[in-house]
Amino acid sequence: LYDYGALIRVEGTISESIAETAVLSESFYDHEYILDYIDFLAYDDYNRGILLYINSPGGSVYASDELYLALEEYKELTERPIYCYYGPTACSGGVYVSMAADNICANRNTMTGSIGVIMQTYDLTGLYDKLGIVENNVTSGDNKAMGSSGEKLTDEQKDILQSVVDESYNQFVEIVAEGREMSTEKVKELA
Repeated sequence: LYDYGALIRVEGTISESIAETAVLSESFYDHEYILDYIDFLAYDDYNRGILLYINSPGGSVYASDELYLALEEYKELTERPIYCYYGPTACSGGVYVSMAADNICANRNTMTGSIGVIMQTYDLTGLYDKLGIVENNVTSGDNKAMGSSGEKLTDEQKDILQSVVDESYNQFVEIVAEGREMSTEKVKELA
């Protein structure tokens, strides 16, 4: 056997669910397979490092963080390098994941950026009214149905969701600051 560098392709929407990415995207992202492969590489004495290829618009904060942490653990266990190349698109969660890399390169036409977090909900109450649809929720608490498309968000619920987004954003900024050896202030300025 020979020493080798492993290629890990992060393509498509970064998500815990294969079905979601396979249906909604041309690229196929298999989260569990990639995590298992990184774990295998960490204990393979022939592996000398990882080349991370990213062509992704981003995705789930959870899945992006899980992949980032797996790469960080690989580096800690092996002391082997991770190099990253941005393909046509490397945004949001793709940037997040790449912060585990020792070096990042990109084509001059790569679309990259979006150090940020978004949470989307849909307010379909106007449509429901037109169609005569009434959503009835029986809940165990005032905010249990928060984000339901059949109910408008209250100010309290907006504040709760904003705090979740802010927490994820601050974590993202800290990871970029650490990964690129920058201050959080500089990252926020660039973000």
